[in-house]
Amino acid sequence: IRLGCQIKLKRNEKYRRLLLGKKDIELNNRVSEQKISSIGTQKNLTILFCDIKGFTLFSEALSVYNVIFIFSGYFSIMWEVISRHRGEINNYISDASLAIFASKESRQHALGAVSASLDMLQSMDEFKFYLNTAYGRDFDIRIGVLFGEVILEAVGFGELNKGTY
Repeated sequence: IRLGCQIKLKRNEKYRRLLLGKKDIELNNRVSEQKISSIGTQKNLTILFCDIKGFTLFSEALSVYNVIFIFSGYFSIMWEVISRHRGEINNYISDASLAIFASKESRQHALGAVSASLDMLQSMDEFKFYLNTAYGRDFDIRIGVLFGEVILEAVGFGELNKGTY
């Protein structure tokens, strides 16, 4: 299945939306009023997603203060690894983080994300030793890496309007 937004036209073809809801009309009017020629900026980059496996079970077994302390240490370690590989954390969502790797050479940022992933796993092994020693339990992480073309666009409305990929 290919979304309409993923199709690149090869010749002078006409197309129209099949569904046009109230929010679509509002967005279209806002774009027209601001005379925006395109929505978003296309970039070729690598995105790294990482989350904690079993976050809920782990956090329920400890006090809130311990959980905050552990996750502050965990996110600090992962931030250092990602930064060392020229990545930048774009967002945190609960126990997950999204990092962006972008450089002039796409091969370099893809390699940086993969290298960061391997270092994150190694750093996690060291952190798990600490967790087991201090708290008698640990957790694993899951990492996904996506390379390709993305669109940077502000989404949301009002004060929640935020740039994202």
